[in-house]
Amino acid sequence: MRSPVRWSLFVAAVLSVASTASAESPGQGEAHFRRYCGACHGLSAKGDGIVSGLMRPAPPDLTRLAKRAGGDFPFLDVMKAIDGRSAVGAHGDSEMPVWGEILSFEAAASPDAVAGEVQGKLLEITEYLRSVQEK
Repeated sequence: MRSPVRWSLFVAAVLSVASTASAESPGQGEAHFRRYCGACHGLSAKGDGIVSGLMRPAPPDLTRLAKRAGGDFPFLDVMKAIDGRSAVGAHGDSEMPVWGEILSFEAAASPDAVAGEVQGKLLEITEYLRSVQEK
């Protein structure tokens, strides 16, 4: 089990890198979101993707995550939902691959893959979602 203090330090470091990375490449998170999440959650993250009408439950409006969490964007909860550490009923049963696994597979298949590439994409997607929250 992870030490809460070590985990907190890791998260703080990751968030620091994420904010720098998103400032340097503002469109990457949106591009990753559209590629990996857009079919279900919609290109604007409103839950209106092209397959959303076929899904039960329907994909949520991801622009309201902060509002549903009392005003603060639940960064770590969003990361866990994307990478599979938190079960999301709409993402299917345990037989369905989660995005963390899919991104890991893609990175491993690339001869230029670097450590942290998967985590970087997950952070960029999460940071993008933070940026589209309703005020």
